[in-house]
Amino acid sequence: MRTAINAVCPSINGGHKTYNNNIIKHLAKIDSKNQYFIFISSDSIELFDGLPNNFKIIEVNSFINSSIKRLIWLQIFLPFKLKIMAVDILLSPMNISPIMLRYFKIKSILVNHLNLQWLYPNDMPGGRLRLHILCFFMEHSIYQSQKVIVDSENAKKELTNKLSVKGNKVDVIHLGVDISKFNASHNPLMVKKLFKKYGINNKYLLYVANTTKHHNYIKLLEAYKLLNENNNNYYQLCLIVQITNEKHYNEVLDYIKKNELDNHVIVISNLQTELLSYFYQKATLYVFPSYCEVFGLTPLEAMSCGTPVITSNVSAMPEICGDAAMYFDPYDHKDIALKINLLLHDLMLRNRLVRKGLKRVKYYSWENTARKTLHVLEQTYNSNDI
Repeated sequence: MRTAINAVCPSINGGHKTYNNNIIKHLAKIDSKNQYFIFISSDSIELFDGLPNNFKIIEVNSFINSSIKRLIWLQIFLPFKLKIMAVDILLSPMNISPIMLRYFKIKSILVNHLNLQWLYPNDMPGGRLRLHILCFFMEHSIYQSQKVIVDSENAKKELTNKLSVKGNKVDVIHLGVDISKFNASHNPLMVKKLFKKYGINNKYLLYVANTTKHHNYIKLLEAYKLLNENNNNYYQLCLIVQITNEKHYNEVLDYIKKNELDNHVIVISNLQTELLSYFYQKATLYVFPSYCEVFGLTPLEAMSCGTPVITSNVSAMPEICGDAAMYFDPYDHKDIALKINLLLHDLMLRNRLVRKGLKRVKYYSWENTARKTLHVLEQTYNSNDI
């Protein structure tokens, strides 16, 4: 079986890079039989040093550094390249695949990590034209693929409800947590250095997300403002953000300034991924108010670092976090504040959530993700559908 994986993605850190890095590295650990061709942009190539001989890295020039250039390359140039290489299957983990791939007699497996454009289209960054183009290519990618992989049962339900897709075409494969990277052990000197740099004290609430609107920063800030009014302001709020929507990012900053929260809210943008664990480890609580997630990886990363998690009671969060988190209504800032306040004042409950969280993350490993993905690859390869 000759499989290509399109790992060309934006240079900004985020869930897409986490998935690509881990799925490729763990496929390399478990599969020495099949041949893989990894398409990767030049700025990420060093992440895949040391792959075995049956994995070949194909560097894609950095000229495709914009979404429109990546789309043109994906839809026009990549199919011909795959045909010349005699590839059997293309695995596309970036929500879109070449929509004419069937005409090249190459099978397609699409990994879909995004339902926001169908559920909350007004929350998508960019204009209406960008949204229509995205939906067109995502929907046609789904229809033309032999298999679609999604991250949760909730994501599958949303997808099959919104589009005319049969459930047996969609496979659910949970993501994993890298416990070698996210764990409770820490470097005190590094923690002290980082906290001094960013002005963080030893009592803070943490939230890690990009600045797309569904991540619900304003409701969290409204809840935090309410907590401050009730004399809980000895807890800082630390927001670690990836700037994907600059307009909304500025709205968040404006809200902080207008409500005089500058001395209590710390905003850190575009932090290096390898430093995240230090912030998880020392946080009093990890708060996750997003109302639209196909999986929600950061709460599990926080659990893996021994931090109690409080999160939304909608979307995929109850499925993924189970009984290892406390839940709130993400549309009600008073409920968010109430539940945070309850958890801050209940040490026994926090400790119980820590124990349950450490147990919960054992269900999610990248090796399992890779094994199940390999099963779908082999199943698709052996099927007659083309």
